Amino acid sequence: MNLETLKQGRNYCKSLTLNDRKILEEMLEDDFYIKFHELFRYMIDEDLKLEQEWFG
Repeated sequence: MNLETLKQGRNYCKSLTLNDRKILEEMLEDDFYIKFHELFRYMIDEDLKLEQEWFG
């Protein structure tokens, strides 16, 4: 998923769980996921996630 997809599906988003937030914060510290850091930061800041199977 990319940031644009997340923004387009905002009406279908759910709030992050504590576990979601923990995982995202851990991935923000890992350079392996560097190309997704902007997406992860947005998800944390906006408190949302999108389960893609629900977004058509």
